Amino acid sequence: MLRLLFLTAFLAWFAPWVLVLQLGFVIYRPYEPNGEDRYWRVTGSWFESWTPSAQIPKTCKAALVYQEDRSFYQHYGFDLENIKRALQKNERRGKIRYGASTITQQLVKNLFLSRNKSYLRKVREMTGAVLLDATLSKQDQLAWYFNVVEFGPRIYGIKAAAKAYFGKKPENLNADECRTLVSALPSPVKRYRALTRARL
Repeated sequence: MLRLLFLTAFLAWFAPWVLVLQLGFVIYRPYEPNGEDRYWRVTGSWFESWTPSAQIPKTCKAALVYQEDRSFYQHYGFDLENIKRALQKNERRGKIRYGASTITQQLVKNLFLSRNKSYLRKVREMTGAVLLDATLSKQDQLAWYFNVVEFGPRIYGIKAAAKAYFGKKPENLNADECRTLVSALPSPVKRYRALTRARL
């Protein structure tokens, strides 16, 4: 009964945010470069910082799917087999290290949840991912992902990332540049600083 109440409360909280996404904008709280403090950010198709899906190179989308979620176009928000494998690895290590998050789950986490690792957050992430996948097309999910994800210190979205890394607009990125941006996603602040040092 308690679990059902929790699930109902979460869906009641989450559903309005999905509606806001459908309207074309979102207000969320990304992290500062220190990984602790957060600030308010607003983005969406109404804003200058937004990059439409058609201007995000297909090679960038393909690189993201290949690196982060190879079953992205087949699942309904989460990948049960990957989650089972992650649970087994976490059990062997005795701590939560692997999350097996799909792109949809990562989008939910980046927009609506904290970075704190817990199974409770994972359940909320999965529940949100199912709802999001049911209401947003895969291409819209990729567009939102590329527009809100962190690519470096205070560098959020592919437009800011393309400019910071390569001095380009997103639509002009080539395949190698797409792969470089996507490779930064697991540790964006460290990756950006390493690349910056390498150029000096």
